[in-house]
Amino acid sequence: MIRGVRSAVDRALARPITRALILGPSLGAVVFMALIWVTQAWGPGDAIVYLAAGERLNAGHELYALGPGDRWVWINPPYWTAPLLSPPLNAVLWRPLALLPPELAVALWWVGGIGVCLAVFALFMRRAPLATGAALWLLAIPFVFLMGAGNVDAYRLGATVLVWWLAIRGRDVTTGVLVGVMAAIKLTPVTLLVWLVVLGKWRAVAAAAGAAAALMLVSVVGAGVDAHFDYLAVVRQTYDTGTAEVTLAGIGRTLGLHPELARWLPTIGAGMLCLGAVLWRRRLGLSFGLAVVASVVGTPATGLHTFGVLLAALAPLALPVHERRSVAPATEQQASRPADALATPSAAGGLH
Repeated sequence: MIRGVRSAVDRALARPITRALILGPSLGAVVFMALIWVTQAWGPGDAIVYLAAGERLNAGHELYALGPGDRWVWINPPYWTAPLLSPPLNAVLWRPLALLPPELAVALWWVGGIGVCLAVFALFMRRAPLATGAALWLLAIPFVFLMGAGNVDAYRLGATVLVWWLAIRGRDVTTGVLVGVMAAIKLTPVTLLVWLVVLGKWRAVAAAAGAAAALMLVSVVGAGVDAHFDYLAVVRQTYDTGTAEVTLAGIGRTLGLHPELARWLPTIGAGMLCLGAVLWRRRLGLSFGLAVVASVVGTPATGLHTFGVLLAALAPLALPVHERRSVAPATEQQASRPADALATPSAAGGLH
């Protein structure tokens, strides 16, 4: 019966009208939102926040507070009470850019992020058009906001896809370094480290730890020790009263859950998804997808653009596994199953 249902679904998806119904509205929504962004002259506001942070460091000012002469940055209590929510490393990396003319610095960052998003979009539409089109029914608006906001999440989308591509090819050290860099800049991509542990890729885990430690040193040199203690206060506030309304915490409060309990929901949700990544570790694509979703769900200061990162969960469909040995968990490598058990995309790359 299941085989018959799958056959019927495959036949339906092969019909041009079905493809048009899936792809048409989602692509139309992307184009429509992009036009609105351009015509309304919305700008890369998050890039300006990063620019201001780099300027404060270059001027020797406090990173997580505004002082005389600092570029104005919007603060919106109780959701954020500091002019920057990112780790100090983000501001340190912006210090060279902040030496350029402001318009040029923001433009370079913005155009780069848009390029990364469009590259992922083109790859997914070419390799997994129906899955991408279906996903964009829900993610079209967040995806456009991801391109337009100038947030570091635009680069995170591409980096997350690259983590999958590198991991399935057995490039453990490079994979680990990339995960370490992402976690040092954005924190919640640490859920991808859980996925590497699940796979038993200890070289990748060690590389991630080494990269994170090296970047921590760069961050301390570039921003100072005090900025890191200030950031801990920002994190506490963000995970407490600063959780956004679109997060699990915000949804919990809306449904009447006590704020002291609701604030734990992002952490609990991310933890449960990571547990799922462990339980379904033999389905590599599904395990990876759960780790990606966990990295978004666990973000307390989620904006609409953040949900655009969820597109990275489609990487196993666009870039399926073809060789088992490079990606199989350590427990599977020791098993006596046939060597080609994970050779097909449906077994290893599918999100099912």
